[in-house]
Amino acid sequence: MEANPDLTWRDLQHLIVETSRVTDERHREWRVNSAGFHVNSNYGFGLLDTDALVKRAKDPAWETAPAQHICRSREKIDRRKLPAMRTFRSTINMDSCSNPRRKECITDLEHVVVNITLQHERRGTLEINLISPTGTKSKLLGVRKNDASSKGFKKWPFMTVFHWGENPRGTWTLEVVNTEDFPGTFEKWQLELYGTCSHVSNTTQRERNACAKHCKKGCPEKFASVCINCVQLCDCTTGTCIRRCPRGLETDRARNECKNSSKRGTPENARNPDSKGSTKAHKEETLPKYGLWLLIAAGIAVTFGVIAGIWQGWLYYRTRQKLNRARKQNQILRYPVVPRNTIVEDLEHARLTSHRTAA
Repeated sequence: MEANPDLTWRDLQHLIVETSRVTDERHREWRVNSAGFHVNSNYGFGLLDTDALVKRAKDPAWETAPAQHICRSREKIDRRKLPAMRTFRSTINMDSCSNPRRKECITDLEHVVVNITLQHERRGTLEINLISPTGTKSKLLGVRKNDASSKGFKKWPFMTVFHWGENPRGTWTLEVVNTEDFPGTFEKWQLELYGTCSHVSNTTQRERNACAKHCKKGCPEKFASVCINCVQLCDCTTGTCIRRCPRGLETDRARNECKNSSKRGTPENARNPDSKGSTKAHKEETLPKYGLWLLIAAGIAVTFGVIAGIWQGWLYYRTRQKLNRARKQNQILRYPVVPRNTIVEDLEHARLTSHRTAA
């Protein structure tokens, strides 16, 4: 304060965050948030560097922290049981907080407050974590063996500064880990974000490094996957990061890229400007997958039909043979075959008999 009497309490916080040094580097809890700051659940931002604090405070380029904004989410009512020895998760989307047109606009986080209401038979067995859209995890509450209270939490505020400098845009996840077999019920929670709004370009050192390393001409890799929650887009035509896609380029929000709009369609579609025809052609491209299965099914059906037809024909042929044999046997039994000699002898005998009678 002697070095710069104009510093506010928030300026002091910014100075501490920006000048602290990592200590005990081998500690496994160290992680880097998406704004590039090292955080640790045991050491905070690290070791205070008084020399760096004074030099930074006396720097003529230092600017007082802009006005602080507050953005609150609606209460997320999520009444569910807390499963024993498992993790409960609930999410809240905070896209609206980074809208520069709103007075609650926040693009650079400072403090995050989570108000939680839940019931639990032994709350000391619970562990609660908050995960930002960029993946930074803050441990809001650790396991406490001596906390045997069964009162749970009623709109209990938990605060973290581990998301300092991050952009809050995206989906936040709350994790409640039930480490022992005690019953409980989660009721609701709410997010309160504190920070500042930059109407220009809210770029961090992490984002600048990602732009220099991964934003290449032609966009060989998905820029959104290597620069999570970045405010800039990668111009695939030049290989540089820009705030907004210029006229003539297509904005791809899923990939966070600017592309040439002339590459939207296939060469066939480019020659045929009929949008309906291009849509139909696009649909026809997916038909061979279904047609292949239909062809296989039809082949199987035809094969079974041929086998069934052959089987039926063979059964019919065997049945006809049996019937013919049976008929022949019946005819022999009804009309026995008499030899020709016997018939001639019988006729001769009848003729002689008739002559004798006449005489």
